[in-house]
Amino acid sequence: MDFSFEAMEEAKSAVARVYNFLAEAERIPAEVNPADPEFPQFLAKEKERFHAELQDDFNTPGGLAVIQEIISEAYRRNDPGAMRQAAQVVRELGRPLGLFQGEGAPTELGKLSEELLDLVVELRTILRKKKNFALADMIREKLGKLGVELRDGPEGTRWVLRT
Repeated sequence: MDFSFEAMEEAKSAVARVYNFLAEAERIPAEVNPADPEFPQFLAKEKERFHAELQDDFNTPGGLAVIQEIISEAYRRNDPGAMRQAAQVVRELGRPLGLFQGEGAPTELGKLSEELLDLVVELRTILRKKKNFALADMIREKLGKLGVELRDGPEGTRWVLRT
């Protein structure tokens, strides 16, 4: 096995991305179901792939690549229900490796900070509805400089911590 600080930073960044996904997905109410009825079938196939990777001489990098694929697909679909289900599967798959079982990202914000960010996003949404785009854009820009990315979508605006 070759060691490099660059590879270690990449691994750290990948883990942070997973925890950010989990934190974002788990803010979605549990009763929200995926819009695409075939998404659970996709997850079942990915679970099989994950287990096959681990049975192949405990190929952990291959297993982690499957987890990244699940997350990418959930984001690609832009479906809150799919994100919520994908988060449950990611936690399940990470369990045997002792990964992704904690309460959010290692850089987790406190509950107050999350509520403050939610409030800022809500205010930005109000500004956009009132067509005050200059101030709304300034909020996006300032949050971006603080490491908070805003993602506008049909369901509203979500925030995630950049890694």
